[in-house]
Amino acid sequence: MAAFAAIGSAQAQSYLNVNFNGTQNIAGDTPAFRGSFTYNGVVYGPSSAVASADGSVTAPTVNSLNLATFDEDTLVSTDENGVKLGNTGTYKYSDGTRGNAVVYRFYRQQYSGIAGNLTKGANNEQEERKHFVKAIVGQGTDYDDLPSSGNYIYEGIAFSNFPTGDFTYTVNLASKTGSGSFTLDNILVPAAWVGESGAAKRLDVGGTLNTASLVADANGIVGSAGVEGGSVTAGAQNPGDASQVALWNAIVSNSTTTVDPKYYLNLFGTSSGTDVAREVAGTIIGLPERIGGVAIIGTR
Repeated sequence: MAAFAAIGSAQAQSYLNVNFNGTQNIAGDTPAFRGSFTYNGVVYGPSSAVASADGSVTAPTVNSLNLATFDEDTLVSTDENGVKLGNTGTYKYSDGTRGNAVVYRFYRQQYSGIAGNLTKGANNEQEERKHFVKAIVGQGTDYDDLPSSGNYIYEGIAFSNFPTGDFTYTVNLASKTGSGSFTLDNILVPAAWVGESGAAKRLDVGGTLNTASLVADANGIVGSAGVEGGSVTAGAQNPGDASQVALWNAIVSNSTTTVDPKYYLNLFGTSSGTDVAREVAGTIIGLPERIGGVAIIGTR
């Protein structure tokens, strides 16, 4: 399992720095960051991203970003022009290769942050969708610094390349286990997948992050407790609605990737005081391809 971030010092929130030249997914090997985006007049992206022949995409001038640039507890997916961070359309790069639309989304808390990136229509789109979460960074809380009793209850959001929803998680400090839930709203499903015509249908998904044990140095982050590969039970948010269940079954049957969801997360915060394990951040992979990888992040 590949490490997804190096934990730096707490000075100037350097532990929230994202390196776009890295492949930093929490759940193992993954495609690198792709494409560039412009934010406040600066072009960000990996060094592999080059300018497009038609001039619609600019080569990156900066290859890293401190998430402290963004407001806390805010999902950043738009730039000053009100469009998704990234490029739209299809074009040719200056090296002659074809480019596709890219999407970047960011969410940061005081001690942790997530960077998501998706290339739409790329040859390895299945792998891109699986690993939407490219980097989870932060100041980890060591397993040995956790209290021996009580519960930590976290609330936050879940998001992917388009849908968003809610996320909750509870850590039982006596047993050193955690469990939770998530939702994703308004996932578009082709009407033809359920034998209908017309506009795409909308599916609301709900899931349970089943009880899993916390481990030390989880997911390659030295000094951070977390969960590695906890099981996930997912389906229609309203199982009593037959039409919603049918949509869920449709995205499962039309998925070209194996549907076997797992979750990975880490605890972030200080090593002592009231902010021990103040935050949690992670990802869910193995959901149907139509959903793809999901970011989960919250604070207590």
